[in-house]
Amino acid sequence: HFGGADPGEATRIYRQGFRPSDAAGAQEPHVILAAAVMCSEDPERARAMGRAHALSMARLRTGNPGPLPSPEEAMSHDWSAIELQVEQGMAPKMTAGTPDQVRDDLERRAREADADEIMLVTPIHDTLERRRSYELVAEAFGVSGPAVASAAPSLAQA
Repeated sequence: HFGGADPGEATRIYRQGFRPSDAAGAQEPHVILAAAVMCSEDPERARAMGRAHALSMARLRTGNPGPLPSPEEAMSHDWSAIELQVEQGMAPKMTAGTPDQVRDDLERRAREADADEIMLVTPIHDTLERRRSYELVAEAFGVSGPAVASAAPSLAQA
């Protein structure tokens, strides 16, 4: 979800070269697309949470890792040229928006990557906003019930 490779190309290579393995039990190729997702009812807040994730990744890639910044910290941050370059490179690798925007973007990315499954990471500073992001994504995909309710508290702790 934050590597440099094109997921679609990686999937094509994987599927073309796949060989079943008795040891692993895999008889067919299976692709999981990992995606960084920040979802909010407020599109501006979603973008701000996405920018905070981008700042975190920029810091990591420039040798200055640290705690995940808040959206407010990212908005007031004096971005260096290299940090802005990292942010631009991150843009196609993350999804930040309203529930409908997130659903549409994740469906597009899954099609382009020929993915069988999507795994989400939601790097949001505030645990309540992180939990709400997961809930909104679940609702956007029509997922509900005890699995979502029971998973959300543990997700908020992650």
